[in-house]
Amino acid sequence: MENEPQRDHLLLIDSDKKTRAALSRQLEQLGYRVTVVENEDQAIDILGAAGAGQTPDIDLALLGSTLSEAGCRRLMGQLEADHVLRHIAQLVIVAAGDMERIARYLKIGVEDYLRLPFHPVLWRARIESNLDKKRLYKQEQARLANVRDLQIGHQIQIDFLPKQLPPLPGWEIAARFHPAREVAGDFYDAFTLPGNKVGLVVADVCDKGVGPALFMALSRTLVRAFAEQHRPLSWMENFNSGDPTDTLTIDRKRRRTLLSAGISALMAVELTNNYITTNHSDMNMFVTLFLGILDPASGVLTYINGGHDAPVVVGPDGALKTRLKPTGPAVGILPGVNYEIEQVKLEPGDLLLAFSDGVPDARNPEGRRFTIDNFFALLTQPFPSVEALLERIDSALLAHVATADPFDDITMLAVRRD
Repeated sequence: MENEPQRDHLLLIDSDKKTRAALSRQLEQLGYRVTVVENEDQAIDILGAAGAGQTPDIDLALLGSTLSEAGCRRLMGQLEADHVLRHIAQLVIVAAGDMERIARYLKIGVEDYLRLPFHPVLWRARIESNLDKKRLYKQEQARLANVRDLQIGHQIQIDFLPKQLPPLPGWEIAARFHPAREVAGDFYDAFTLPGNKVGLVVADVCDKGVGPALFMALSRTLVRAFAEQHRPLSWMENFNSGDPTDTLTIDRKRRRTLLSAGISALMAVELTNNYITTNHSDMNMFVTLFLGILDPASGVLTYINGGHDAPVVVGPDGALKTRLKPTGPAVGILPGVNYEIEQVKLEPGDLLLAFSDGVPDARNPEGRRFTIDNFFALLTQPFPSVEALLERIDSALLAHVATADPFDDITMLAVRRD
């Protein structure tokens, strides 16, 4: 039956036909699956096939009383040489009172023994004890493999982040990234564009874990790739069509005017949204995303905010000047979205700080949030550099979280005009 529990699979090696038949029947009555062979050569063939996935796994090998010590050594050497099979426990079957044989086989590496005549309670206890050890071994190997995979995933994610932030003469720029787990859904980016402009990104994928981490890699790659295509304005000529008095046409012309300032890279948000909703809607994931294009010479920041926590602009006196609120929904929810494009000018001394919701949502051991008010209070105090400001925020978050496990990824990207 399909729903029948998987039974443990034993390999019995014994050259005596009657003994094989009797032990096989008795072991099957205990609920095990049993494969019988006459010698170590046949056992090696069966084990090799199991290791290659051609036959069901062997969970435990029973070395019959007729198997020679040389044959036992050969079989064990074969198992030890195969990383897939080396975890299989071997139990030698011996006649009652043959302590010398037990001692010899334990000395050469056999893990345990069973005494004849067959006793169902004692044999089951001995076999189950060794099967439990195998299960614990497999669980530990799986855990270690998972840890290694997560470590690799963590390193790959770190490599997605910019190794160096682009130099901005007349500006300061700094970033922080603290994943709550080995892999994260947050990311930030900063990259140069034609016309001496700089792209700035902070984004947050819904949920946590491996799935969001993979979605983060997809989203980051798409945004960067589309932003760096530098498509000509002819690509946007469809915005010229329509009734010149129509509100939609006016809005399209406004969008094109902003694009004509060299900000076509912002359309990376729409392209990313369309790609994800067309090709990956079954993932049921989305990403809140802020993409700004900064002109360092003028201080003008042109941006799209796809459902992300509104970045803040703080004046040199520490006063909150404005928040860059969403200009459209999160990326990956609705197909064909036309995101609004907005602009803000950063004056000398102004700070732009984009962040993920992991900052105000950081929890202490009692579950209380850090809150947006406490976060903004840290921005009103003078700071010598954006690095010093982010260090101040880091310290405050660390003191608040204390011994609690991280609740969410924390990401910040800050620029300040000298």
